[in-house]
Amino acid sequence: MNGLPAWWDSQLSIKDLHFDGVPMRIYQPRKPSASKRRGVVFIHGGCGIFGSIRSYERICRYIARKSDSVVVSVGYHLAPEHKYPAQTVECLTATVHFLRTAETHGVDPARVIVCGDSVGGTFTACVCQELVHRTDIPKIRAQVLIYPFLQALNFNLPSHQKNAATAFLSRERTVHFILKYLNKDCSLKEPILAGSHVPESINLKYRKWINPDLILDMFKLGYKPPLPTLFLPQVHEEVQELFEPRVSPLLAEDAVVCGLPDTCIVTCEHDVLRDEGLLYKKRLEDNNVHVTWHHVEKGFHGALGFFGYGIFSFPSSSTIMNHVVNFIKGELVHISAPTSRYLRVLILQSPSKSRSLKKGEDATAGSFLGSYQPSKMEILLAIFLTVLAGIVATAFYYEHPKAEIPHEISERQKLYVLHYFMNFGFGLAKLLEKVGIISEVHLLRVIMETIPPLKDTRLLIKDLRFERVKVRIYQPKASNTSQRRGILYFHGGVGRFGSIRAYERTCRYFCRKTNSVVVCVGYRLAPEHPFPAQFEDCLTAAIHFLRTAQEHGVDPSRVVICGDSSGGTLTAAVAQALVNRRDLPKLRAQVLIYPFLQCMDLNLPSYQQNERVPILLKERTLVLGLKYVNLDLGLVKDVFKGCHVSEDQRLKYQKWVSPDHIPHEFKTRGYKPSPTYLPSEEICEVAKPVFDPVFSPLLAEDSVIAQLPETFLLTCEFDVLRDDGLLYKKRLEEHGIKVTWCHLQEGFHGTVFLAPFGRLVGFRSGAKGLEKIANFLRLM
Repeated sequence: MNGLPAWWDSQLSIKDLHFDGVPMRIYQPRKPSASKRRGVVFIHGGCGIFGSIRSYERICRYIARKSDSVVVSVGYHLAPEHKYPAQTVECLTATVHFLRTAETHGVDPARVIVCGDSVGGTFTACVCQELVHRTDIPKIRAQVLIYPFLQALNFNLPSHQKNAATAFLSRERTVHFILKYLNKDCSLKEPILAGSHVPESINLKYRKWINPDLILDMFKLGYKPPLPTLFLPQVHEEVQELFEPRVSPLLAEDAVVCGLPDTCIVTCEHDVLRDEGLLYKKRLEDNNVHVTWHHVEKGFHGALGFFGYGIFSFPSSSTIMNHVVNFIKGELVHISAPTSRYLRVLILQSPSKSRSLKKGEDATAGSFLGSYQPSKMEILLAIFLTVLAGIVATAFYYEHPKAEIPHEISERQKLYVLHYFMNFGFGLAKLLEKVGIISEVHLLRVIMETIPPLKDTRLLIKDLRFERVKVRIYQPKASNTSQRRGILYFHGGVGRFGSIRAYERTCRYFCRKTNSVVVCVGYRLAPEHPFPAQFEDCLTAAIHFLRTAQEHGVDPSRVVICGDSSGGTLTAAVAQALVNRRDLPKLRAQVLIYPFLQCMDLNLPSYQQNERVPILLKERTLVLGLKYVNLDLGLVKDVFKGCHVSEDQRLKYQKWVSPDHIPHEFKTRGYKPSPTYLPSEEICEVAKPVFDPVFSPLLAEDSVIAQLPETFLLTCEFDVLRDDGLLYKKRLEEHGIKVTWCHLQEGFHGTVFLAPFGRLVGFRSGAKGLEKIANFLRLM
């Protein structure tokens, strides 16, 4: 988010200071002034968890130059390292210090303005509220709130509905960031979005200030009042901070609001927070506070952050910036509404607060209420993305790991295209993370979500929670004479990406084809939720389902757990964890689809033979695995050599993990025994988590393996994890566990996941694997 550094500015003197321990950067015009200048305290946005002085460098420089003001940018410390309300406290501390020392910086203390965007607008509102009754310092001259976040009671206002999926700040992301800022469990997002965190007493108290009825009708086109929701006391208790004025300044008492300084509010039409600005404007005016309001018809949340970046800036970026500077300079237009008709409505409601627009500023109602057509923005964004895509594509054509696609695979060209697109995705994710646009893991999650399937009239699908674990349940609508089997599905994605939505097609397929009730588990992902949170969620969901199976029309003695890739790892680990539970029904079976099962030996024949076979390359397997358990990627080479395995571990586990246990026919394709390297005590200590049976189920004790349920095991010839499956199959059979084994001769890692997407994306091997799994499930 820091962006590219700005050029040296000969018109300004810029220096870094500390105001009572708070980092600051001060921008002073070099040109002499006959009198003391106004001062502007700028508080940056970024949800309280990112953003910096540097990321707002261009904005602060522009304000200082164009308004001939001394600007101080507040570098408050960020969450989660510095917990709420440290950010508001530091902004208050910096403002008080500046008011007291203004004259030493050539500033008239009676002309200090506080300004902020997004959460910086929240902090600005809070600072001004907390200074209302202070008599020991000069009064704030004015406050500037640029698309501020102002309340956390109601996330179903008209602008929340209209802009729920708008870029940069969606409705869901808003709540996600708030929870991150407050260091709360992000699983609370859904009940908060629904309003289940607000008791009726609080709704009644604040209805006079936060209510869709207070929004003018022209802002409510297409708005649908939400259905009543059930109040959840436990959620309310968890998020008490949401009702504090430091988080929700709109909830401040009238005794505070009436004492606030002149205010400039900037709202954007395409912003989920639009209505919060409108409601605060009304509250201020009702309390006789002078308000200048600017509504940017083609604006969106975050538009100001693009200001000063040339062709990558948006017209709305400059519009917002100019409105702010004009207000600071005193060239005020009390109402800058997009339509003359809307202006007349405002004049009738608040004649003492409104003036007519400057000549040429009004527009037709049709242009305001019509479609969003930022043509220049779209063109510039398209150019930017095209250039970016070209750079990444070229770089990865020459630099990405070259694919070695065996001739035995009949759909070789399709697999090569898939491999190239995957590398492009990984490359784009890395690049965007380095430039601070989006983290690698979050972009990969977005890519994996794919296009949702069409509605399926044959199934009843609903989202639930098992304890606190998100699940989606798929039930055939057709009636059944007896209780159905149940299938718990744990998705793949190395514990870091993948989701219920990404596996929607897979779960629907098994539900339809096997006439089963399928439950897909939306376990929490790393790195936000470190290993082994994923296993804990899957185990919790499995226990809950076994206990409540009959409530969902499922025979508890016919529950099967199933997973692919790392979901297969979780399946094996959950099955092992349940073997000694006497208080639960026994699992009927487990289905392991090309599972990862051990991290002791990454030089088994399949790792050597399929080192460069898409889509799971040998090095990528280990890199993703180490990221999952939060280990240093510098261990990669040593782990490949086996330096992480102590002598004691080698002696203990070689009876289960050894190339000698792989049938000869799987070693004919170029396998060479690897040299043995001495273990490193330091690396062995660091790498201990990879020997946990939760991460490496193949290393579980015999007493556990002997009690496992009937197993279906799918392996693929061209998969680095093939031999993990073969070794687990051998262990299970040696303990008398019935194993149904399906080996896909043309299969590769991920082929079953792709199968439900149809012929264009799917492969014949995946379709065959899906059919074999469905046939096995029908027998359960």
